[in-house]
Amino acid sequence: MKLNIIIPMAGESSRFNYKFKPFMLLDNKTFIEHVLDSFIDYDDIINSYNFIVTEKQQQDNNVLYILKNKLFIDLQYKINVIVIPKTTNGPYQTVSEAFSIINKMENIVICDSDHSLNIKPIIEKINLHPDIIIPLWNIKYEEHKNWGKIILEDDNIKRICEKEVIEKNLNECVYGMIGCYYFKSTDIFIKNDKYFNISDFLNENYKNFNINLVSIKKAYFFGTPQMVKETIQKRRKFETILCDVDGVLLKHSNHSNDIIEDNTLLGNCTEQLQKWRENNKKIILVTARPKKTKSTFEKLLKELNIIYDDIVMGVNSGPRYLINDIKPSNPFVKQAITYNILRNSGIDTIKCNESDNYDIEIIKKFKGNSFTSTYLLKKNDQYFVRKYIIKNKKNMEHYDKLKRQCEDLKRFYYYNSNLVPKVLNENDNNFDYYIDLEYLENHKQLDEYDKCIQYKVLNKLLNELSENVYCYKKINNNTKFIEEFFNTKIYPKLKQFESECEVMNYLINNETVSINGKSYYGLRKIFERLDIKNFNTEWINPIHGDLTLENVLYDEVTDDIKLIDMDGSRYVDSCYFDLGKIFQSIVSNYKEWNNIEKVIINNNINNDINNIQCIDKYFDCDFKNYESICRKYGEIMNNNDMKNVFCKGIFYMSTYFIRFVQFRRQISNDHGIFAIIMAINWLNSIDLF
Repeated sequence: MKLNIIIPMAGESSRFNYKFKPFMLLDNKTFIEHVLDSFIDYDDIINSYNFIVTEKQQQDNNVLYILKNKLFIDLQYKINVIVIPKTTNGPYQTVSEAFSIINKMENIVICDSDHSLNIKPIIEKINLHPDIIIPLWNIKYEEHKNWGKIILEDDNIKRICEKEVIEKNLNECVYGMIGCYYFKSTDIFIKNDKYFNISDFLNENYKNFNINLVSIKKAYFFGTPQMVKETIQKRRKFETILCDVDGVLLKHSNHSNDIIEDNTLLGNCTEQLQKWRENNKKIILVTARPKKTKSTFEKLLKELNIIYDDIVMGVNSGPRYLINDIKPSNPFVKQAITYNILRNSGIDTIKCNESDNYDIEIIKKFKGNSFTSTYLLKKNDQYFVRKYIIKNKKNMEHYDKLKRQCEDLKRFYYYNSNLVPKVLNENDNNFDYYIDLEYLENHKQLDEYDKCIQYKVLNKLLNELSENVYCYKKINNNTKFIEEFFNTKIYPKLKQFESECEVMNYLINNETVSINGKSYYGLRKIFERLDIKNFNTEWINPIHGDLTLENVLYDEVTDDIKLIDMDGSRYVDSCYFDLGKIFQSIVSNYKEWNNIEKVIINNNINNDINNIQCIDKYFDCDFKNYESICRKYGEIMNNNDMKNVFCKGIFYMSTYFIRFVQFRRQISNDHGIFAIIMAINWLNSIDLF
């Protein structure tokens, strides 16, 4: 039995602005190439490929030449183009017009030029010798308007219709008909102007023929621009597997040959390959076996029932590298995945499902200033937050910080599961790292609330931290704590800044500096006057490390507090660091001056270095406003001197200003300078306090 394929292409393609649709591109292949992909695997039983076009289409698009000499060179001796005078009123008339031109054909498959499907179920049904085979596709109610449909009642055809919407009936099943019909002969077609669509002919005549129905499970469609978009998304999930042979599919031998008795299949490799193929995965075998043995090797593979799409022979026997680019449309799908397996262990347990990540919908990307990107994502109706970073030399410090943040979230969850969002997933590979967190839909950052709510929440939060986190504490009798902090976190930065910026050098090293016409001790001098040992911590304990208001989430309705974005502090540290971060938010009003473009007023600060002019709105505060917070930390640190606690909070806040100078300089050099000025101002206020 030999098949004759008929491809009607004479439509006007109004949905595609009247372009010649078969030659339009989808994923770097023309529509018609996608259509013929369905048949090429069965080319040995195909007698001819017949394309129906109008005279104008042939003239405008050089259809015959393009098909034979550009798209299907290997099939050109089987290709025929049937030219009809003009566009007809529908596919049925197009086909019957073409059949009046050519000789009678047996065993024809009429396939539209806007879909690609697995035709194996149709081929298998042909062996039952039906008159007609109709392929069926499960469709949703809202898709009715795009499909010709068949309505079944008790598995019997009740009626066939085109694109009308069928109301639901419990006794009926509605299926879409894929335009890839088998007909025993062209004689079945009657030239009748009342039939526009093949479905019109079938509806009126189905009782006169032996019709077989076949369910199609694998297909994709491109009949409308929307379908093209959906198909592109679907095809992105079509994966490619490059698989070694010896030691992976076949038991390894030091001296391989193509004799079937000397080659043993490993595990259920043939079944696994079949499953991959059924799931639209292209299988490419890669082997170091020499190219000269290709014919005998392919024969061996066929005898062993090893299926594949292509084979690369004669590769080096050393390591093999797969290199591919990440698609910007979805950075979460890895395009190059590797599996290293033990020799002769087989492929039964390997899961190739990376494209499932295409099911992740990016709802939005949160604003942020860090090297980490934060997204709100949705998968299977579940919303979650992903914190994501690409791993490269530039980002490794920030990767370590995010990884530590994940560890801290898990640690705090252990202290009290109500304190932090739950970590749902963590993924670390050679390209990127991310953590997935539960999405707190009704929580807002605390800095979005008014001060009354802020203070209420902070007091409740500090009680929670005191009871569940700060309680794990150890007394500190050694000044090495503060000395080590300055030697590792502060002094190296001062050395860097003073060498990079003349103004910073002035602010750091001059004994006195002038800011807004007022004299202050320079940064090194004020540290000397205050004596950093006076700010050593009484206790060390677990802390948050970045306890700003924006890292406290609050749901006013449920009165629920959640902490996010720990800073990766040491496992035990001083909770004065947390107090310093709170002060950064509520004393210095960082959120406000962070967003001010012009913080330095001098037009040319380098020429007027001895009289720096800057905004000074954030230079003062009233201790009484923060007494309750200081009291909380005093209780935690067994320090009854509230003014001393306040001064320590201001001191550690000032060290944070120094530590994020480099980050502020990414906004502008003036912002970096202003951070140093803020540190000088507040440290000098301690000296006066």
